[in-house]
Order: sequence, then structure tokens, then C-alpha cells
Amino acid sequence: MDDRGLQSPCRCAELPLPAAGYALARRVGVDETNGRFGEVTVQRCCACARLWLRYQLEYEGIPASGRYFFGRISDAEAATITPEAAIPYLERLEECLCGGSYFGTPGQIRQRPLPVG
Repeated sequence: MDDRGLQSPCRCAELPLPAAGYALARRVGVDETNGRFGEVTVQRCCACARLWLRYQLEYEGIPASGRYFFGRISDAEAATITPEAAIPYLERLEECLCGGSYFGTPGQIRQRPLPVG
């Protein structure tokens, strides 16, 4: 808490947390668009309860192709988003969090466009 009694910003807004920092809120499904087969879930930060849309993919047989993207999502949008709508949703955001072997980093802030392949 800061000196005004307000909750300090959570670390989840700056870098992706380790997997244990999130709880699965909803399994959305698999996005098969253009053969991506991206796994789409909604995750809830265990510290602040903020919802995140998570899109993860890896191209089989292509080294260092694993990547994931996290973008903030509202409760209402999280309840209705489909796997196919995940990438267009993430691309509309000003920035999102990403990481994986493709980027060579466990996490960073990424601005558009998203390199989904």
C-alpha cells in the first residue's frame, strides 16, 4: 500500500509472472486459424485478481518458435471471447506482455504488431 492507503500496482502489469502466479479462470480453447493451433486461456493473477488473456503457441519442428502473449481483459470480455478472436483482441491492445523461446526472454512488454507467424 502507498501512503494514501491505495493498493500498489501489481507486478503482473509489468512482466509475466511465473506460472504459479496465475490461476486458470477459463480454458477458452485452441485457435486453429492459419494452422497456428494456439492454446487460449484466461488467467487470473493470484496477487491482484486482474484477468489476463493468454495465447500460447509453438510450431512443431521449428526450434525456438515457442511464444506466448498476455493481454488485460475485462470480466465481460473474458466470459465470451472465442479462440479465433484472441489474436485480433490482443492486437487491438496498445501493448501486451510476451515471452518464450522465440523472444529469447521469459517476459517483456511488447507493442504491436504481434509476431504470431
